[in-house]
This record gives sequence, structure tokens and C-alpha cells, in this order.
Amino acid sequence: LAVIVLATGCAMKAEYGIKIDKDKNVKLEVISAQDNEFIDSSLNMGNSFSNETEEKESKTYTDEERWEFLESGEANDSAGDFEGFDKAKYDKDGYKGYTYTKDLGNIDKLIADKNEEVTLDKLGENSKIFTKKGNVYSLNVKLGEDQSSQLEQYANMITFDLKLSVTLPNKAKSNNATEVKGNTYTWDLTKAKSIELSFEVGKSNNIVMIAGCACAVAAICIGAYVLIKKKQK
Repeated sequence: LAVIVLATGCAMKAEYGIKIDKDKNVKLEVISAQDNEFIDSSLNMGNSFSNETEEKESKTYTDEERWEFLESGEANDSAGDFEGFDKAKYDKDGYKGYTYTKDLGNIDKLIADKNEEVTLDKLGENSKIFTKKGNVYSLNVKLGEDQSSQLEQYANMITFDLKLSVTLPNKAKSNNATEVKGNTYTWDLTKAKSIELSFEVGKSNNIVMIAGCACAVAAICIGAYVLIKKKQK
């Protein structure tokens, strides 16, 4: 398959998204998709093997035929990695595939006992993907060996969109993301050599609450002082 599709300008997409809310809940989303050219090449290859006497011409398929191929499971070898995830069709910008989502629960249940990194392809409900020191959390994931070897193999021959994004409820303390938009930190894993992110959950909200309470107390004190002065006069 690699030999056939690498010369056709095909593209693959694998995007991992981690969202952490102010209540420390963690949600994981994984997009696994291929562009139409990749799917067509896979179908053409399959047809050529199934009927050797048939002319091996490249054919462009309809969206219906592409989805039939994807749903048959022939092109979805990674489906087993997402057992227990919610699954939905992904069809955007010429890519077709699936989005897998799962609620991982409270971040404090996802703290590693040791500093052993979890590979992206092994993310799941019981994955310990964070470390914690004091009130500071750090993301503790890396590329798997299979993904690294695929990147090296396809680097100059196929478009491989491989990204990780983390959305926080407040700004990170430190990071080496390749792109930052608001509180979302994204790593282009075809370029990034490591993933570094440290943050505190809910710290900024606590500061706002403390500041608000302080202002309210100050306003009450000033009002009381003015009222006492007027009564004295």
C-alpha cells in the first residue's frame, strides 16, 4: 500500500485533542482520517489484487463508495485502539474518517506514579498522562515507536498531518507548543521533538474570586467609615 500511495500526493490525518475544564475534568478526542486520494488509491490497489486479469487503471470513486470502504473496516486498522470511545464520522476538508471521544474523568486520577511517558497511540481511560508537583501539572505523553517510524518513512513522500492540542481553563505556566491560540496549545508532531506543558488548573479563577472578595470588603469598609463620619457630624 505504501509503495502505491506514496507517489500519488495522498494525505493522512491523526489529531489528538485533550480538553481540561475548570472543574479538572479531562476529555480526549482523536481524529483519524484519510484524504479522498488516499482512499481511492487503497480501493484501486484492493481491486487490482482481487482481479488480476482486470485492467489496473486508476479510478476515482464516489463518496458513497469511499464510506463503504471505510465502514468495512479494511481501512480502519486503528479501531481496536479506541474500544470504549464514542465514535462519529469525520468528513471535512477532503478528509474522511472517524472522531473518537472519551471522558477520562478528574485529572487527579490520571497522575502517573512514576515519570514514565504514555505514548499517544495508547491513550485511553486508564492512561496516566500527567505528573504533578505541588499544584503544578505536567503533560506526560510522547510519540509511539510505530508513529515515529511512520513519520520517518513518509516524511518526504506523503502529507502526514499529526498534531496534539491541549485546551486549558487558564494560561499555561510553560510550554514548547508550535502554535498557541488563547488557552489552546498545539504541537505539530512532524516537527516537534518533544512535548512540554506545565499548568495549574483553576488558579486564575481563584485569583479573580479573591480579588473580587477583597474589593467587596473594601467597599463595605469605606461605606461604613463614611456613614460613621456622617453620624458623628
